[in-house]
Amino acid sequence: MTTLSAPWYTLWNEIKATIGNDSDVSVGDLDTTVSPFIVPIKVSSKDKAVAIASIMTLHYQLGNITVDVQVKDRTVTLLNPLLQVQLKR
Repeated sequence: MTTLSAPWYTLWNEIKATIGNDSDVSVGDLDTTVSPFIVPIKVSSKDKAVAIASIMTLHYQLGNITVDVQVKDRTVTLLNPLLQVQLKR
């Protein structure tokens, strides 16, 4: 018999199987003890961590459950995505 996973676990598994497949990236366990739930990602270099934070969706609303992705570098500094800059012509 097949069992279904809650959507937040499916999301965590997808992040772990994609972003976490990089040897420089570690996806921690889903923290469901806080609200919003947290998916912690630790990256070995700051530049790569900023890049990952910039391309990933960092906030998910799954029904009444919110999941935030936190990308940190090796110094455990929480990183924000780069701002998109519009070029002037």
